[in-house]
Amino acid sequence: MFSNFRILLISTIISTFSFADILYEQGFESDSGFTASQNCNDGSDFFARTDGSDLGSEYQVSGWNGNYFFGAMDTDGDPCTVDYNDILLDDISISNFSDLSISMLIAEDQAADNNEDWDGNSAVTVSYDIDNSGTFTPILCFAALGGTNTEPMLDSDCDGTGDGAALS
Repeated sequence: MFSNFRILLISTIISTFSFADILYEQGFESDSGFTASQNCNDGSDFFARTDGSDLGSEYQVSGWNGNYFFGAMDTDGDPCTVDYNDILLDDISISNFSDLSISMLIAEDQAADNNEDWDGNSAVTVSYDIDNSGTFTPILCFAALGGTNTEPMLDSDCDGTGDGAALS
């Protein structure tokens, strides 16, 4: 089975509950501040930071801030090799803060044939390491409901099976 999915991760912001203080912001204008489980891109199979110019015309996205975003499509197809993909946000300093919130802008594009294209082995997880602990904790997981050509969903327990709201 191919992990034929499309996802767009635009930015991550961690702030105090009042939204007055932004403690951490991760966009994709540069390739620093995050680590991806793989970096591959042949235009139709990819898991990569991109401005979209190196992607096939079937992958259409709009509405992100800046020039770059992180995209994924068919991550177990050559040149990509990993089914379950991670984006790691490292060493986020939150010492002496409480009542934190996180905000991410994430989207999934619709396939040209209007079918859902996530396979049972498709998943993306965003994990973080706080205060340089050396331990990464999943904060947001998306996975297929199961089977072939299903819709991507929030995976609330990060077990590899979508069980929450559908990603649109």
